[in-house]
Amino acid sequence: MELDIIRFEEFLDRHERVVLQFSAGKDSLACLKLVKPYLNRIIVMWANGGNPYPETVDYMERVKGEVPHFVELVGEQPGWIIKHGMPVDTLPVRAGHFGPQMHGEEVPLLQPFNQCCAHNLWEPMGAFIVKNGITGLIRGQKDSDYIKPPFRSGDKLGPLEFYHPIESWTTEEVVAFLGDEIPDSYKRGLKSSLDCMNCTAYVKENKGRIEDLELIYPPAAKQIQQIHTFLREELRRQLHDLGD
Repeated sequence: MELDIIRFEEFLDRHERVVLQFSAGKDSLACLKLVKPYLNRIIVMWANGGNPYPETVDYMERVKGEVPHFVELVGEQPGWIIKHGMPVDTLPVRAGHFGPQMHGEEVPLLQPFNQCCAHNLWEPMGAFIVKNGITGLIRGQKDSDYIKPPFRSGDKLGPLEFYHPIESWTTEEVVAFLGDEIPDSYKRGLKSSLDCMNCTAYVKENKGRIEDLELIYPPAAKQIQQIHTFLREELRRQLHDLGD
């Protein structure tokens, strides 16, 4: 579990401006640790969706003081979900924008999770990359991840080249590599990075998050529970209608 120095230095030499996509999750932290000797040539980029955990804000402040180049991109998640609804992995049609007109019922307004993430995370990152002439992007993407973009290390999207230092690593190897340096949320038993505090999507990746929020920020836990309760009831109803 080490950096391929020759390959990585060749990657850096090909690009004048390089960004490390950093979320304060274990995988991006492993990347940060691996490339530490080269941070004078790398911009550490945090996409703050707009409703971060306080502990994430504190963590990023520490990182900001430890790296030469740091940029924070801020989304507008609170206002976005008021207008478009809470993000979910499975969207019942009657909970979408046209649901009330079609069914005449008051239900929570929901949206596909990728729509929310695109507006508040992915699009700000893409805009920063294009505006600043970034042509090298380092990410903590792994082959073993449940959700991952289609690009692999070495692939290019226009002028942008991807570099994934831990692509072949397992989660267990990442955890062992970080040791006590792993963020506190993982020590509490969580399995993924902390993005927007009241996110109601990514339920497979975020097992245990509601229980954790009940201890550290109960209002967010209650908001998530209300949406999940509605989803369970609605999906059971739809399965019944399908004859399951």
